Amino acid sequence: KLAIYGLKDATLQWFRSYLTKRKQLVSIGHSTSDLLPIRSGVPQGSSLGPLLFILFINDIPYANTQRNSYIYVDDTTLANSGPTINTVRSHLQSGADNLATWASENRMAIHPDKTKVILFGTKRKLATTSEPLNISICGTILSQSSSGKLLGIHMDDCLTWNEHISAVIKKFNTKLELFKRAKPYLTPELLLVLYNSLAKPTLEYCCSVWGNCSGDALSQLTNAQKRAARIL
Repeated sequence: KLAIYGLKDATLQWFRSYLTKRKQLVSIGHSTSDLLPIRSGVPQGSSLGPLLFILFINDIPYANTQRNSYIYVDDTTLANSGPTINTVRSHLQSGADNLATWASENRMAIHPDKTKVILFGTKRKLATTSEPLNISICGTILSQSSSGKLLGIHMDDCLTWNEHISAVIKKFNTKLELFKRAKPYLTPELLLVLYNSLAKPTLEYCCSVWGNCSGDALSQLTNAQKRAARIL
């Protein structure tokens, strides 16, 4: 793949030498496994590892004829929309099959037990849709859920964001409690710096995604910030 990306001659030879004839072991406590050869993948814990891994999986979207693949490091998401359940199912199943083929050809493992299927829609539409999507990958039917977490964002099937707001406020309140305990030992300036660095980003993370939540949810966020202001 490095050759496809344009690496040539000495540079390509260097990477070939870097990646071949490597071995690995697992150490837990005082126990150590046998050394085993690494036949695929990239060395974990290395400086080049993350970059090489991204280059390795960067062609996943091109392996999917539906062009509906989205990747972030090792998280891959397939998305599609359509006028009927059958249309959505057909497109998603095609994408799942293409992804399974890519994984097999590239010696990568897919974990169906860590994968969820969510059908998004309005409450009225979902209430009249009882037929499951039944998307399978690697011979396993994926579990269909009404909610899930993607890159730190809690998403429900109606995109109300209520679950996400609740999780954010819970995490935010935990940090506020720590600030409250530390307040006697910190200057107001340092306390504000810590708030802006550690607590405020909890509320603002991906707000452009969930910012259209209900007025009640926004009120909860406002009240959380008021509690923070009283502590600061």
